[in-house]
Amino acid sequence: MSELSDSEVKVEVEEQAVPKKTPKQENSESANGSAPKKQKRGSAASGQKVSAEILQRRREGRIKALATLQSKLDKLGIKRVDQKNALPASTVPSISLINQKNYFTGYLKRDEQNLSIKNVKEMNRLLAEKKKKDKLSKSSAGTSTNTPDVDGEEEDDNDGDVDERVGSNTIVMHPGTTNIRIGLATDIDPKIIKNVIAFPRRPGQESTKGYIFESRKGSEHEAKEFETHLPSIVSSFRERMRYYKRRILPNSNETVANFNKRQEPQVVEDHNDIHKVDFLDSKKLLNDPEVKYLVGDDALRLDDYSDWILRSPFYKGNFNEDRSIYRSNQEILGDIELVIKEGLSKNLGIEPAKYADLNIILIIPNLYDKTYVAEMTNLLINMSFANIGVLQEGVSATFGSGISNGCVIDIGSHYTKVCCVDEGMIIPNSQIELDYGGDDVTKTFARMLKRNQFPYKELDLSRITDWNLINQLKEKYLTFEDADIAIQLYNFSVRNPHQLTKKYDFKVFDEVMISPMGFFYPEIFGAQGTTINRRGNFFEVHRDYFSGRYDSPLSRSQLDQVEGKFLANMEDLDEIVNRLLSESCGLGSNYNMGNNSNTSSGNNNLGNTGTATAGSEDSSDYMEIEETKLKKQIKNYLGLKKEGKGLNLTPLELAVIESISYAGFQDMNKLKKLYENILIVGGSSKIDGLDLILVDRIHIARSPVLYSTSLDQAIKYITLKKEEFEKANKDSKVEGDVKEFKITEEHLEHLRGLLEGTSAVPIEILSSSRDIDPAEMCWKGGSVYARLKIVNEMWINKEEWNIFNDRAFNYKCLFTF
Repeated sequence: MSELSDSEVKVEVEEQAVPKKTPKQENSESANGSAPKKQKRGSAASGQKVSAEILQRRREGRIKALATLQSKLDKLGIKRVDQKNALPASTVPSISLINQKNYFTGYLKRDEQNLSIKNVKEMNRLLAEKKKKDKLSKSSAGTSTNTPDVDGEEEDDNDGDVDERVGSNTIVMHPGTTNIRIGLATDIDPKIIKNVIAFPRRPGQESTKGYIFESRKGSEHEAKEFETHLPSIVSSFRERMRYYKRRILPNSNETVANFNKRQEPQVVEDHNDIHKVDFLDSKKLLNDPEVKYLVGDDALRLDDYSDWILRSPFYKGNFNEDRSIYRSNQEILGDIELVIKEGLSKNLGIEPAKYADLNIILIIPNLYDKTYVAEMTNLLINMSFANIGVLQEGVSATFGSGISNGCVIDIGSHYTKVCCVDEGMIIPNSQIELDYGGDDVTKTFARMLKRNQFPYKELDLSRITDWNLINQLKEKYLTFEDADIAIQLYNFSVRNPHQLTKKYDFKVFDEVMISPMGFFYPEIFGAQGTTINRRGNFFEVHRDYFSGRYDSPLSRSQLDQVEGKFLANMEDLDEIVNRLLSESCGLGSNYNMGNNSNTSSGNNNLGNTGTATAGSEDSSDYMEIEETKLKKQIKNYLGLKKEGKGLNLTPLELAVIESISYAGFQDMNKLKKLYENILIVGGSSKIDGLDLILVDRIHIARSPVLYSTSLDQAIKYITLKKEEFEKANKDSKVEGDVKEFKITEEHLEHLRGLLEGTSAVPIEILSSSRDIDPAEMCWKGGSVYARLKIVNEMWINKEEWNIFNDRAFNYKCLFTF
């Protein structure tokens, strides 16, 4: 007999557990009329044990019934299976965890995944197809004897009509504090628009007469600083004259003053004045309903400013946020739009309806403000220009001069910029902005003339005509040529509204050279503490998307100079090497407060300069110390900048040395190229002999360490010793107790041995071409850049701007935004 299942055993046990009835129970049941039930056939009698045969028959019957039921269910298609159905438990897909030990993503790793690059490729494909069709059509028409270029080979950019040549639909714009240079890339020279716009004064509104003109008068502080520092400049001037064996006549200044004191003006009739200025009648313009504003030169030729408001939207490579003039950011952007439209319409004949067919290149400062770049791009996009491109001033100057490496010095009207460029890229930490320029020289020149009894006694620099007069005299007569320093007789004419022209004779002596020497003695300008705070917080400060910190580019050399730390002034060898060593430990990029991670792209964050120690584990402690110092330095600088302070009044020769030293101390070949390719540009750089005196000043200021041809070997030696020190102290280092590497006397002896007997790196100033005005060099570079084929990959259109906003610059700039 087969084994019993659990259920069957249970039934059998229950049957066996039924209790037997007693005779009394049986009698009671019969008495109650309940007859005993009839016993089924094959079943056990009541009260008897069920036999095994009966249980077996029952078991077989149940099995047979189950088999019959299962066969019926199979015919009906009903079947029970021991597996889950295919329906998901939820519509939300389940994502498995990433194995963080070994994972990879291809997101935005290929060019075809980026919208900007896809658009460039699509545009190039369409242009290639268009060229093929044009050549095939010309060939079929018999207009060309050449074989059609069906393979898409490059063709000469100058082929075709003149109007279709490269750059004919591209505008180059270089905004400055005084002038805005704008023109087509195919133009020989740009059109110059004064950075001024005039509006009729509304009732109850105060007349500003132009804040820029009021500030030209100078303050008592500036006058005091001038008198304090003038003797040191005169002493330096006389030493230079003696060194070059130039004779100075005694009592020359007294002779000049006595002559000027006796001069009387000569009246010139209008018909004899060939340079007569036609002033605009302000009253007539106020009554003209069509005149709502005046732009540029027209705004500076009014005969009366009592009923006019003068505003200037640009200031030192940024927006002018002076709250005494502007009340909102929309007023600033509105003025810029009016100036651009008026300049294009009046000077180039381009109306707003044609903007959609034009591209525009915007030249921005080396140390640009990200908010300024983004807002200017957004403004130009909203003005319906087809594409926008940006280019830094330093790189643009190298394009204009035709050099690939060099140190660019851009002397503007309000500030001076220095940077080093290598193969189309500005070297990190070489950017410097000095808070003085040509206008400071103009004010100093006016003070020097007054000291020598300038015959025009009514001179007032707050008047536009008088400022233009002194500016013209500065451009004509200032010089650094030693041979020209003598008592010279000149003349000038004063032209004021509603007055006849007056002509004066006057003599000058050393003021023509002492005034521009303020570039090397900026204390004489007395600008410290007098600069107007132009940051009115009309525009939000650009901040990092993740940390929320200030992330516009900064330069280590700029930060050091604001604090008065100069490599050229350091006397101890270990101090110079330590300063340069901090740059070679992964901290050698443009600094900001947004991200303190190391990158190798040389972007705005703390970056890598390419040394062996950058980002290495052994140098992490040293880098942490330097980063802590750097954060504190940046915080102090930004605090001073917010208050309108933190001016950089470093002498020009020291700024050049600092910039080149930070840019090329690790590579002697690069250092030599930078010193041998110093380029001076800017409207205020047109002073005869500036290149010669700058070379002399650099030779005097450079320390033996900085001009040595073995400087890079000294840095590599100290870097190697630092690595050995950190490896030796790595295992024994106690947590929280960071040992700092120090240069020992043994190291110094070795360094002196390397530096002694080495030759000095030569210095050479590149002379500007006679055909190119130094003031237009940056604009010329933009026009050259507009003709390069790479510019097609740098355009930002409206679609990309609406999607990416300022993140588009990461894909469409030569520099890392």
